[in-house]
Amino acid sequence: MKTMKRTFIRFLILVSILVMSSILVFAQDTHYAITAVSDGDANLKLISWKVGSDGSVTRVGDASAGSISGLDIATVQSGMVATAVRDSDGNLRIITWRVNADGSITRLGTATAGAASLPSIVSSSGYLYTSMFDSAGNLRLISWQVGGDGSITRLNETTAGQATWITLTKLVNRSTFVAAMRDSDNNFRLMSWEVAADGSFTRLGPYVAGCVDQGPIMFSALMW
Repeated sequence: MKTMKRTFIRFLILVSILVMSSILVFAQDTHYAITAVSDGDANLKLISWKVGSDGSVTRVGDASAGSISGLDIATVQSGMVATAVRDSDGNLRIITWRVNADGSITRLGTATAGAASLPSIVSSSGYLYTSMFDSAGNLRLISWQVGGDGSITRLNETTAGQATWITLTKLVNRSTFVAAMRDSDNNFRLMSWEVAADGSFTRLGPYVAGCVDQGPIMFSALMW
């Protein structure tokens, strides 16, 4: 049973590498895997998959939004996820979705934040934090609060100079966020921020580790 589940998750991860997609797995009354992809028409599509106790996998529900050219997904709370995309106008768009007990997906709230590329999103205790590159190529972080009904309120933001490619993550049990990026000098750079209760950011400090490849940054980290 566990082997079948692991095989399925590996399959979804492989799909996420081969196509523009993101995967989120979480437990509700049953286990669901939620995939967010750009479909054949370049529209955002969310698909829910039920993973049974015997390891069986069943496609349950799906939902779509408009044309996109970049995406990420995060859990907001039990039964709710959020996607961050670059929409057809080139702007950052955040959408919250309810994953119902039967696996169907309902669209909830929407918020936008101006010109963006390479959006990334993480969540913590009912808050969302997005990173993106703005129209000037500068890294921009924005904090958001999400209501129980999926409504989204923009809180605060900060910028951090020009860079290309970014991965954002949160330290477990702390209000600290770390971004890995390739800066304007093609160096691998880690930057961190402390986030206050009002969503404001305090920059802690960078760490530079030398020149990196011109391609996308493949960054993975274990945070605790």
